[in-house]
Amino acid sequence: MAGTYDPDSWPACWVLEVLARTGSAAEFYRSPLWRRLSAHVRREQHHQCYCHLHPNEFPHLRGQRPAIVRAAVVHHVHPLRQRPDLALSEVDEEGRPNLICVCATCHWPLDHPVQQLPDIPERW
Repeated sequence: MAGTYDPDSWPACWVLEVLARTGSAAEFYRSPLWRRLSAHVRREQHHQCYCHLHPNEFPHLRGQRPAIVRAAVVHHVHPLRQRPDLALSEVDEEGRPNLICVCATCHWPLDHPVQQLPDIPERW
């Protein structure tokens, strides 16, 4: 069936092996394959991030149209650990973008969603 995730397919098996061996995706992100692809995506998307997260730089645009800022990062819409088969795919099986250019400010909340901190009572 088309679009079915197969962990034994390439590049999924390679990405999963890297993650299992090193505990990190750093080796994948340093690979020539990723560097070439991410450079291509940045060129194709004109190094632009349609940013909603710069209230200090663009307070008049907050909640309105996004500001266009220079993108520094290529982000996996489908997280690498969840969909290693899409590690080197610009689109997913339904044709939606999988790799997007974002600035560092936008990338942090995408990779690190806000988590509720435990309610710890004050000690003094």
